[in-house]
Amino acid sequence: MGTSRGLEFLYDTQWENLPHQVRGMAVACLRDLLGVAAGALQTDASRI
Repeated sequence: MGTSRGLEFLYDTQWENLPHQVRGMAVACLRDLLGVAAGALQTDASRI
C-alpha cells in the first residue's frame, strides 16, 4: 500500500465501521499514551 493509498484509507475510515476489538484496542492505546505522558510530566526530561 502506497503512502497516498494509506492516507486515503485512514481518511475514509469511520470509527463506527471498525470492529469492536479494534476500537477497544485503540481506546486502550490512547489511555496508555495519556498515562505515560502524565507520568512523564514529573521527570527532568519533560523540562527540555
